[in-house]
Amino acid sequence: RYSIHVGCFSGTTTALVHEAAQPRGYCIGVDIGPKIIERAKREHADMHFAVGDGRKSLELLRIQQESNQSAEQSHFSPLDGYDVVYADIGGLSGPDGTLES
Repeated sequence: RYSIHVGCFSGTTTALVHEAAQPRGYCIGVDIGPKIIERAKREHADMHFAVGDGRKSLELLRIQQESNQSAEQSHFSPLDGYDVVYADIGGLSGPDGTLES
């Protein structure tokens, strides 16, 4: 399974989905806030996280392609898309990485 978690915040749920997808799959975490993605990368250094806008499907495919290249997963075409898209968008993180109510 190839999954993406849109609105991943610090990556806690992303890590659970990633673990469930092993050994052949993975989960990429995406959030619009750069500071939040920095935190997720610190807390889950063995996973892939990226800054991105979940409303832009081509951007999500670009993130997937970059993840595949960094993991050298050449057997997977970025045009295949994701098996699962988990959207957890609640308006918490802003582009500057701050919490919004």
